[in-house]
Amino acid sequence: MLKAIIQLFSESFLKSKSDWVGGQVLPKSRISLDTSIKTYTAPSDGWIVFWGLPADVLEANVTSGGSVLLSSSVPKYESQGFAVSVYLPVAKGQKVNLLGNEAPNILQCWFAPTAGSS
Repeated sequence: MLKAIIQLFSESFLKSKSDWVGGQVLPKSRISLDTSIKTYTAPSDGWIVFWGLPADVLEANVTSGGSVLLSSSVPKYESQGFAVSVYLPVAKGQKVNLLGNEAPNILQCWFAPTAGSS
């Protein structure tokens, strides 16, 4: 009986708060970071963004406990002034690594904590 009441309450709550729940993953602010970073540890759940004009392949990954959880790469572009972005979701404590031998021309880098992060 108690289990059924709890289940009914949780289903009712989630239905009434579905917009709120979905919005918890959206960015709530933007924290500018040093564009020369190679590794960054997320202080909370959020997104990290690299934006620039890559001179070489722009590649980044997210790791936890030494395992790669997610990676993204953008190839080198020959077009003048063509900017690219890499957006990576990251959980609190996970490391984001900017890879490659040549430093890509990162013009902006930022971390955006999610609305649901503490």
